[in-house]
Amino acid sequence: MNPIEHFVRATLGCKCPDEVFRSIALDRLRAADGATPYTRLLVGNRLLIYILEAAASGVADGTLADLGARGCRERDEHGYNRFRLVITCDDPEPANAAAQHAFDRVAGGDQRAHLHCLPRVLLPAEVAPIG
Repeated sequence: MNPIEHFVRATLGCKCPDEVFRSIALDRLRAADGATPYTRLLVGNRLLIYILEAAASGVADGTLADLGARGCRERDEHGYNRFRLVITCDDPEPANAAAQHAFDRVAGGDQRAHLHCLPRVLLPAEVAPIG
């Protein structure tokens, strides 16, 4: 299992079938503020993942809301099955509640959109945003 497949399956808990991992697209982009780098990962034209590294103090609500809305919109426009926004930092616990609140404002009760706040050490180097 390659590092990206392991991250998607073991860390994020996705149950994608094996054939989905035959196609993986990875792009390093910047949020609307122009300063915040994030990674866009598309697995098998089914699962869209945005990965954002954050300072221990958390992510600005505007950036998180922008990426959450952008990811849900892209998922819907292209017919992907799911969208996952991954926030990583050294200590995700303090940022988790605030991040979930900001994400919920844009994703609401969308059962096909998920937020993950993870320790940075769980993020494989292959998908880390480049600052």
